[in-house]
Amino acid sequence: MASIATFKSPAAEVTSVVANDECDYSSYNEEKYIQRAVKSVLRQTGVQFEVIVVDDGSTDHTGILLDKMGQRYPQLVVLHQNNQGKSRAINHGLAKATGELVMVLDADSYLGEQALMTMSQHFVDPQVIGMSANVRITRPLNWIEWVQKKLNIYWGIA
Repeated sequence: MASIATFKSPAAEVTSVVANDECDYSSYNEEKYIQRAVKSVLRQTGVQFEVIVVDDGSTDHTGILLDKMGQRYPQLVVLHQNNQGKSRAINHGLAKATGELVMVLDADSYLGEQALMTMSQHFVDPQVIGMSANVRITRPLNWIEWVQKKLNIYWGIA
């Protein structure tokens, strides 16, 4: 799963977060992680937002879990599509999004409680056109990710 967050400046009315379950081997069928990812967005403070999740044809329980969460959280919109890949899932979610800024997350990623507010504050400056988060690797899948995790620990940002 990847996710996209769309949101406006701090004075904005709506923030949208799009999470999409993609057809990438490493992120397809994300029932194990999807709830943590979505809940980390739902816990955001300081901004209004919606969460749009696109289930890209998962064959595990990802779609069922998302539907149950969608019934519980009014700001969560769950979309389903046949497996078409990450870019189409993202585009599907963006077509429904109401915010103006975009953040992309993976199913095994999660946000700190004030991530959207912190990032949105930078967009008050009209010269800012993009932001990047400090990604912390929690479950390295290859040697590059293992090195990134070790460096984050070494630098004290893990």
